[in-house]
Amino acid sequence: MPETGGYHIYVHLDDGDVTSPVAGDRKAESAFVKSYGERTEASFEKGLKGLVSFSAIKNTAQKIVTVQTSTINLRTGASEYEQRVQKVTDSVFEGIGTAGALAVGAATGNLPLVAITVATSLFDKLFGVIRRQIEINYKRNVEDVSIRMANVRAGAGGRRMSDQ
Repeated sequence: MPETGGYHIYVHLDDGDVTSPVAGDRKAESAFVKSYGERTEASFEKGLKGLVSFSAIKNTAQKIVTVQTSTINLRTGASEYEQRVQKVTDSVFEGIGTAGALAVGAATGNLPLVAITVATSLFDKLFGVIRRQIEINYKRNVEDVSIRMANVRAGAGGRRMSDQ
């Protein structure tokens, strides 16, 4: 029987320009490991930045302010004041969102993003004004009809002169 305890294995790690016939050269391998480490670190940083992103902070602040403004009527009884405050806060947060998108577009040199942001913001604002005007017109028509019906029930259904 041969004696098996007489063998020794030596591993030499060399940082020189020695290439391995199996795994390629060591410089490329260490560059891959380094770039993988850098990519992992960059991914981690990106994840952290995503947790504290501009839009997340803006949305959280908007929700907090909206809760406060939506209860003005309940707390004070001033519904017109609540509507004015809501309009102002909506406009402010819309402006903040547009400014943030413009800043990102300008910082990255993405001029199409800037143009699309401006066009979308203008369209959104115009559409909001048109929608509000249509809503006001409908409310005015409904109010006019209800006033006429009340006059008819009261016996003044348009048969009297306005000075009577």
